[in-house]
Amino acid sequence: MLCDALALWGCRPDGAASASEGLQLFVQGGYDLVMTDFRMPGADGLELIESVRDRDPSVGVIMFTASAAGLERQQQRLGFTLIRKPVHLTGLETAVREALASRTP
Repeated sequence: MLCDALALWGCRPDGAASASEGLQLFVQGGYDLVMTDFRMPGADGLELIESVRDRDPSVGVIMFTASAAGLERQQQRLGFTLIRKPVHLTGLETAVREALASRTP
């Protein structure tokens, strides 16, 4: 569903089933935005974000979570947008556009 929404907003999304698959895609292609869940098979979303930031500190990052408890410090340190579930598409579209607009070349 998220890939379909992103495509409607003019993005060219790719989907991944795990953090390792997502990181592999990120390394292979030049992405402007990474969206991740906090809980995933294998590594969690914070580990993925740290790996992405090591490779490209300017990429936009959005993380989804059911509970943001304890994530504020990591959010400030790693510089990502935190969206609580359930995800509302209007708020997500705004977050995506802001993340893409703030990306430095």
